[in-house]
Amino acid sequence: MAARNIESICRLTALQEGVLFHTLEAARDGVYVNQYSCDFKQAVDLTRLQQAWDRVAKRHGALRCLFTWERREKPLQIVRSKVELPWQTENWSEFSEKEQALRWASLLARDRDAGFDLERPPLIRLHIVQLGDAHFRFLLTFHHILLDGWSLRLLMTEALQIYANGPDVCASMPKPGAFSDFVEWLDRQNTDRAEKHWQEVLRGFKAASRLPFDAARGEPQAALQQELSISAELTEQISAMARAERLTLNSVVLGAWAMLLARHAAVDDVVFGATLSGRPPTFEGADRVAGLFINTLPLRVRLDQDI
Repeated sequence: MAARNIESICRLTALQEGVLFHTLEAARDGVYVNQYSCDFKQAVDLTRLQQAWDRVAKRHGALRCLFTWERREKPLQIVRSKVELPWQTENWSEFSEKEQALRWASLLARDRDAGFDLERPPLIRLHIVQLGDAHFRFLLTFHHILLDGWSLRLLMTEALQIYANGPDVCASMPKPGAFSDFVEWLDRQNTDRAEKHWQEVLRGFKAASRLPFDAARGEPQAALQQELSISAELTEQISAMARAERLTLNSVVLGAWAMLLARHAAVDDVVFGATLSGRPPTFEGADRVAGLFINTLPLRVRLDQDI
């Protein structure tokens, strides 16, 4: 890679290293290939939309990032100065709704299965499909090592703002920070204090809770997934309870999950992972940076014997 096409180089965060490890371990699974889609119920100027995303890529280094690890002591993320975003446009307006649905499902699967070469940026792909005279569907496929949900909303908001108002609007938009600045901020933190904190939180917890349906120790275990839908009435009841107890819905769900784990494992002390946004208020401009800020931390719950 030409040195003149490098904007910045830094190490990976702990979560990025974990994502990289599991990506390399199961390269064909596509578990960290994320997809976002939305419909535009109006005519879309495809050239203008592509130009808007080009501007977003210039603003945010995450869209120009690659990862390298071979023959290195530690993996690195390298932001190129410029990249060309890969676009694909198709017109399916002549097909029936049923055929369009089949083609869309095929596109999602095909694009997800294509995966990414983490050493060849950009690690995103963009598609837009015309379904009718004033109906377009947009697809953004990206590797999770780049972005979290907050970042996705940030990028989409900026792209639509630039599309609606033209590239000159960039001059009045807040300047985004660099993810490498966040990594440097992490390096300045007191890791000894953090280590002591988590040692105290997990003190006395010896092993993972074994559930009845777990595979025998040492045997490979297939991923388990269960979808559950609840009614609008029950959703409102749960929301009302959360408001009455001054809790978030997330706290209610985590509490229910803790009770479920404890009952199935026949224990009263459980630990499981909880995902946090990871954007510290002490890091200035954290809300304007695109990157993988989320982190999964151990959440320990001790339940009363009567529950």
